[in-house]
Amino acid sequence: MAEPLERRLAAILSADAVGYSRLMERDDESTVRAIDAHRRRIERLLDSFRGRLVDAPGDNLLGEFPSVVGAVRCAVEIQRALAAENEKIDPERRMQFRIGIHLGDVIVEDSRIYGAGVNVAARLEGLAAPGGICLSDFVYQQVRGKLDLPATDLGEQRLKNIEEPIRAYGILLEQDTRQGALGRTAKPEALAPPEKPSLAVLPFFNMSGEQSQEYFSDGLFDDILTELTRIPGLFVIGHDSMRTYRKTGAKPVDVARELGVRHVLEGAVRREGKRVRITTRLLEGSTGRSVWSERFDRELEDVFAVQDEIVQDVVTALDVALVGGEAAFTLRKHLRNPQALGLLYRGKDLMYRFNREDMREARELFEEVIRMEPESPIAYTESAWTRYFEVQRGWSANPGASLEEMSELAHRGLEIGDASGFASMMLGHMHLIKREHDEAMAMSERALIERPSCQGAYSLRANILNYSGCAEQAIPLAKQSI
Repeated sequence: MAEPLERRLAAILSADAVGYSRLMERDDESTVRAIDAHRRRIERLLDSFRGRLVDAPGDNLLGEFPSVVGAVRCAVEIQRALAAENEKIDPERRMQFRIGIHLGDVIVEDSRIYGAGVNVAARLEGLAAPGGICLSDFVYQQVRGKLDLPATDLGEQRLKNIEEPIRAYGILLEQDTRQGALGRTAKPEALAPPEKPSLAVLPFFNMSGEQSQEYFSDGLFDDILTELTRIPGLFVIGHDSMRTYRKTGAKPVDVARELGVRHVLEGAVRREGKRVRITTRLLEGSTGRSVWSERFDRELEDVFAVQDEIVQDVVTALDVALVGGEAAFTLRKHLRNPQALGLLYRGKDLMYRFNREDMREARELFEEVIRMEPESPIAYTESAWTRYFEVQRGWSANPGASLEEMSELAHRGLEIGDASGFASMMLGHMHLIKREHDEAMAMSERALIERPSCQGAYSLRANILNYSGCAEQAIPLAKQSI
């Protein structure tokens, strides 16, 4: 029988350098020297608060403490020490850290620690503002009243790969305003973001060092912003407003606050000879946390073809991240014709208004998309949806014929290669209307095989069980769908 693993309760501190990749790209040698110096400084502070450095891969650090209060005090001193160091160097070279702290049970193996507590600390670190600290509720309850810190309740947070939501608290230390991002200066009244997803795109930074290359970074900025305005459901700040930020060096968090948007996109362009590298990053406006980033390396045989390709990739990624999720990815993957994509978006907007006249017009638009791109499966599935809603809402003069058309369209989508789960889900709904519950359940299972995160398939299964008299079994599936 294997010996039981050693376990203990510990305060876990996870730290990560902000913008490390960007700094490495600009000057890798100076960045490596800076991170080494910061690591030594942090390790000394860990020792002084009875903590220990567990691991330090790349720009990450993991520390363990026997005391929660000691861990938080150490994090505060780390941020103050780094802020003081940053005062001595050029703003472009400053390195800030985010820190997350959690109290949890850990598994100890040699000098390493493992377990959910370590994962939670790492996820909390991603919620912290640059130069700030994020505490789990477990930690906050232990230090509240013992440490005089300006904590902000961030509410319950859904953390990646962590089953239960965790309440988090953010700390952004009050410092002299000369200490950069750790300080707070008077700012104009913040604009409230709109309810829909909202975005500001900062002018792309030309890192080539040549004024003559400004046209390329400017072109990318203009094209990306223009294409983003075409995404339904996304509120985008216009060109004129954003050009005022071209030379200001404004921080994305301040831009988001001033313009009232939830996210900010920033980018940089470096062109050398016949190659170009573009880096883009989507930031959460309230915290500055990076939620998506990408780097593109391309040959410049045709500068405008490269520009179009990058614009398409960036816009698709933002469409997925901010608006449409997997559905947006499916649309853009299967419909490359911009005109057809526009018609499809218009059709979907009309369809989900759920009135008879708009449904009829949506159906006509989807049929036009099929004529334009007959080998694209997605329009067949969307057209099938209109037949389903016509029957379900009682608008069809011949429900049997509508269901037959619905079946033909969904099967055609599957034949062409619709692996999104939507066509299978559509057929499941058809069988449910016909009260063919076994067949409906089989199609819902197929939809989940094709796309395990298909929300509609879980909803369909819940409905099938409900109509079969198994409401209790339906409830967990309905909750999962929600």
